[in-house]
Amino acid sequence: MLDNVYTDNLVSEDVYDCEGVSSCENGTQEIENTMKLLTRVDLDLVHSSEKLVNLHVPLMHLLAWETDVQAMALEINSISEIFDLLSGFLDSEVKEVDNFINTLQLEIVDERHKISSCTHLKELFTVLEDKLHDSEESLKQSHEQVLVVKMQSVKLQSTISTFKHEDCKLYPVMNLPCFELPSVGTPG
Repeated sequence: MLDNVYTDNLVSEDVYDCEGVSSCENGTQEIENTMKLLTRVDLDLVHSSEKLVNLHVPLMHLLAWETDVQAMALEINSISEIFDLLSGFLDSEVKEVDNFINTLQLEIVDERHKISSCTHLKELFTVLEDKLHDSEESLKQSHEQVLVVKMQSVKLQSTISTFKHEDCKLYPVMNLPCFELPSVGTPG
């Protein structure tokens, strides 16, 4: 009966068993709106997941540079500037994805509230509840990925701050001037 829950022409036998015509139409409209929202949420989740995967590229570069302290000591200006730029970019993008995921979560909660009045559309209601639950699980996984990237970013910021501070102490020994570089990745 419901092979594709994302179609615009939703027809369920339960729709015709309603006692009042207006409640059937309102219920069907809510179901259609929920289906459209779920389609959009699924696409947005794919977009967010892809963005998180793409953010792992600069994160991996940052993690690799973090472990190569000697190279940073020799090329502190260029690597430090790139590190700060990538860190700032990473933080900004992660914040954007996190806000987006939070917005999607609010939309799912709102939609669940809207369809709660459509329990008389038994099978369709159950399918939608399952889809909403699946979307919430996907959002939860995306949020966990965001938290991991945030934690790694904080660790990287701490490392570069410590390194810059310690590196300034080493510059007189190495006969190099100590420059305080502006930090793009940290507020301030």
